[in-house]
Amino acid sequence: MFNQKTGIFISIVSVYLITGLYALYGLFTFPFLFEPVDLIDLTFEGLFAIMVAAGLLVLLRLEVGFASFKEFLFGLSFLLLSVTTDTLDEIVVVPIVLTHLVEGGFQIIGFFLLVLGLRKWVSQSNRYATTDDLTGISTRRNFLNHLNKEIAISKRYGVDLSIIFFDIDHFKKINDSFGHHVGDEVLVLTVKQVLAQLREVDIFARFGGEEFVLCLPNIDLVQAQAVAEKIRASLGNIQFKDMKSISASFGVAQYRNSESDDELLKRADDAMYEAKDNGRNCVVVS
Repeated sequence: MFNQKTGIFISIVSVYLITGLYALYGLFTFPFLFEPVDLIDLTFEGLFAIMVAAGLLVLLRLEVGFASFKEFLFGLSFLLLSVTTDTLDEIVVVPIVLTHLVEGGFQIIGFFLLVLGLRKWVSQSNRYATTDDLTGISTRRNFLNHLNKEIAISKRYGVDLSIIFFDIDHFKKINDSFGHHVGDEVLVLTVKQVLAQLREVDIFARFGGEEFVLCLPNIDLVQAQAVAEKIRASLGNIQFKDMKSISASFGVAQYRNSESDDELLKRADDAMYEAKDNGRNCVVVS
């Protein structure tokens, strides 16, 4: 299976194998061996080839898998082939058709692959900015952006808006007793269970560690409390390894027209910590 190092190794070896054959063709084609060297062109084209090769070597140091950057990898490889051929063309006499075929053709392919890689990189960057890598739900930053939009709608049209904070009880004990990989599995199972209770318009985010938050448009405090109780009860149905059950503490708050998003979040967060002080595995409204 391809990995980071083998992908780069194969690319670089392939590039220099082809350019080496190209050079040999020029050297052993009678009667032309060499042509007068333009030192300025040779210097600049050689430096460009070195820069492209350096880009390939930089990929070797990235802590990502081969699949994450293969378009960049092969794009740079084709560009390296093109610019190396262009550099050799300053020294070796080769038929112009072959020069255009190798230099121009591989340059087009290289730039095309780089554009594909850039498109993929932008797409992945957007996904990482909005989606929690472990659980697949919204990130904290993305949630806050959505919350501000919902607050603006609530202010303008006077519609209800509520949020729910909840935190998995004794999560540190789970990590200490079973390991962090089990803790991650608990987070994933919890998210899956909660998602089954939500509407499409609800916004669910991992706020930090084992703490989660829900934004519920068009839901008042009583309805939000009912949603929290439903989620709390459903978490008790999760059976995982040697743990008896999973529970969480919930804080619920409804938006008040005069408050900021920070004030709303703080009220729900304070209610959640009050639920913990009350013995955990319960819902407190603010």
